[in-house]
Amino acid sequence: MLSPKVSPLLVAEERIGNTHVRIFRKVLYDFAPRTDLAKGIVDSDENTENGYNVLDIYRFMKTTTDQVVPDLPRGDVSGLLSNLHYIQELYTETTKVLTILQSRLPGVLVKQYEMIEFLTNEIGEEIKYYLEFEMDDVLNRLWDVRRILQEAKKKIILFWRQIPEFFIRLPINITREFLSPQLFLSGDYFPYITGSPLPEWTDPDVIAAMNVALKIYHTKEQTIVQKRAYMLIVSLIFREKMANIPCEIKKIIIDYLPIFIVFNLFVPKTPLELANFCSATIYVS
Repeated sequence: MLSPKVSPLLVAEERIGNTHVRIFRKVLYDFAPRTDLAKGIVDSDENTENGYNVLDIYRFMKTTTDQVVPDLPRGDVSGLLSNLHYIQELYTETTKVLTILQSRLPGVLVKQYEMIEFLTNEIGEEIKYYLEFEMDDVLNRLWDVRRILQEAKKKIILFWRQIPEFFIRLPINITREFLSPQLFLSGDYFPYITGSPLPEWTDPDVIAAMNVALKIYHTKEQTIVQKRAYMLIVSLIFREKMANIPCEIKKIIIDYLPIFIVFNLFVPKTPLELANFCSATIYVS
């Protein structure tokens, strides 16, 4: 029987002088009392995805990650190719079980995603090195694995974007490049700018994208309302003075009338502002 539990995830921090604020998100995950990953015990009711249950994928990730040798010296071709093999395995297989990782090990999935940027940069440095020696076999392997990492990045972020309540709570270093006003003007994100409750704390960059979306939405909706009102007034005036004025002329007149838009925008709070400018560790939903 699964029950919800909370795991902390660092989503923001800010430091000015001696003042340091850290914000941890209370991330919910499904806890199974009869499953113990450390001891290799799995509940018979555990869900599977593409042939993996949570214990299978946990063991696979741990074993594969342990095979990757950090800080290889430049020029160690056999060590590099071995690392690339295990990195490819890790990011090929784990993207097949995103539902299980999200529900059971969301913090692990976040860390794995954040590693993509580091690994991509490392591979970029290796490419620069081996370009000087024109080692095509090694270069082709490096390019292949870099492509696999980018495909994994896309799969994970697209998966998260289908879960708005989680996506807007992620660290901004993950979501920043994928935020846009259009995101909040469509689908399951639209309610967030029209009244659905926001998280206890929302990153200022997310608020900024939402405010642009709000301006677009308010401008469209209030323009429609005001132009309807103008049309009614102009029609009444022309009915009394010039009854034969075509509707097209009335529309041209209305297009020149001023539209006054009132924006009800969200107010962002930085970590320091949330902590009232004092050092603190804050846990938010």
